[in-house]
Amino acid sequence: GAYSGVWVYTGADAGTFTTGQMVNVGGMTEEYAGSSGDWADTVTEINVGAYLPGAGDDDDSAEPGPTVNAYIEGSSATPATIVGQVLDVAVFTTADIERWEGVLVTVENVTVTVAPDNYGAWTVTGGVRVDDKLFTYNDPDGPSIGTSFASITGVLDYSWGEYKITPRDASDFVVP
Repeated sequence: GAYSGVWVYTGADAGTFTTGQMVNVGGMTEEYAGSSGDWADTVTEINVGAYLPGAGDDDDSAEPGPTVNAYIEGSSATPATIVGQVLDVAVFTTADIERWEGVLVTVENVTVTVAPDNYGAWTVTGGVRVDDKLFTYNDPDGPSIGTSFASITGVLDYSWGEYKITPRDASDFVVP
């Protein structure tokens, strides 16, 4: 649901986890540089690891904050069934889209309207942006204009002034 997601930034030390595996996460919450600015009112990211230049206050010269024992570890709990929250593409043009940042979301019955840009992001019906931060569809070129999808699922991210769906792997793309 709304406001239920957290993007966990692990850097190169992500560990080995599988989709649906329950994990325990602890760490400092902060907005990451390039996201929505300095310490936003609703924080949706956790930095797991050491202080990272460029994180938090967007000032690389800033001193690290207090030491935080951050961790991410697997759990032996029964795996969860993971499905994306279905969103109407119209919500992407409203302020309500902020509620879904960090949440696994799905858009349905969309078609590519703008080919991938130099950074690998592309656009589907309704102006919804799809990013290749975690997985590139049809690597290395991305999808062609006119390619249709029954659904696209991914974590909703905010970076460089745009909300983008960030698919995790090939199974997040369903073709008709």
